[in-house]
Formats: sequence, C-alpha cells, structure tokens
Amino acid sequence: MKQDKLFIDTGAWIALIQEKDQFYERASSFLKSLDFSVKRVSSSFILGYGIVRGFLMPTSFLG
Repeated sequence: MKQDKLFIDTGAWIALIQEKDQFYERASSFLKSLDFSVKRVSSSFILGYGIVRGFLMPTSFLG
C-alpha cells in the first residue's frame, strides 16, 4: 500500500532543525528520500509545543 502522507511529530521537527541533534542526519536523509508526491503534514499543536519549549526556534530569538 502506497503512503501518500507523512505526519511529522515534534521529535522529527527537532531533529530536522537542530543540526546537533543525534537524529539530524537520519531525519534529514529520510525526508530527502521521500517522493515529492508524499505530503508532509503536522499540526499547529505540534509546532506550537516545539516553539514554546524552545526546540523549534533558534536560541538567538530566545534572548
């Protein structure tokens, strides 16, 4: 069965954004290997949680 959507959770966003994350290379390679027809989806809750916790925002924005 072909998958046409990929849900990206907080851990994956963190790994993709923070190059020092232990899963950065793995997450980046996986995302690049996906066919362009696969839709990447997340939620405002996931993104909001990552921002509030400071994971999805460069430290220069945190003061």
